[in-house]
Amino acid sequence: MDGNSAATGIARGMGRRAFLIQGLGAGLVLGALGPPQARAAVYGVPADGRLAFQVWRKNAHIGEHALRFEQDGDALTVHIDVHIIVRIGPVPVMRYTHSSKEQWQGGQFQGLEATTHSNLDRQHVTARRSADGLYIQPVRGAPYTASGDTLPMSHWNRQVMRAPLFDPDDGRLLRETTRALKGEEMVKLADGSSVRATRYTITGDASVDDWYDANNVWTALHSRVVDGSYIDYLRL
Repeated sequence: MDGNSAATGIARGMGRRAFLIQGLGAGLVLGALGPPQARAAVYGVPADGRLAFQVWRKNAHIGEHALRFEQDGDALTVHIDVHIIVRIGPVPVMRYTHSSKEQWQGGQFQGLEATTHSNLDRQHVTARRSADGLYIQPVRGAPYTASGDTLPMSHWNRQVMRAPLFDPDDGRLLRETTRALKGEEMVKLADGSSVRATRYTITGDASVDDWYDANNVWTALHSRVVDGSYIDYLRL
């Protein structure tokens, strides 16, 4: 694969669609998470309201992924910003940015606005809760209404391991695949230290591992992208 083809493949795969964590969770995962609405209100929110990762590919630091959580009573707003630059040698060949704002109320997802820029295009996705479910305006095609328990594939809330999912990059509903709870293991952080976290492995059109620490905070990610390479998230 030449440089331009590799860059194009990475650009197409670096967003949520790269991970393709799809469909309904397995029974083992369901049991581990407990009742969704009872625990979702605090699931995955760091005590200081901030979460950040370094993004690595082929031993190169290629970007950052940051989340900021704002709570007001039972209302939660999650701001997500991703900035990635892939280089071949010293030359930047792919730039990717993604920003989204998720709204939650009483532990229930209410909607989002998300904008994604890459070498390929600019995409804007909206979702909002309606009386019939979750009304989603994708990048391509007509708006549609998904089931009310559908969530964006944004990783930070471990409830994604048991819910129908849509891709915040392009708004499409993700197809079913398989998920498995792998148990606890030590994972590396950006400063070189390690922390014990629970690993979930998802396989399908793509593959991903997500880890969550003892406080249910997202801790690490390992994922294959469409050019066949892997990206790793190291928590700061």
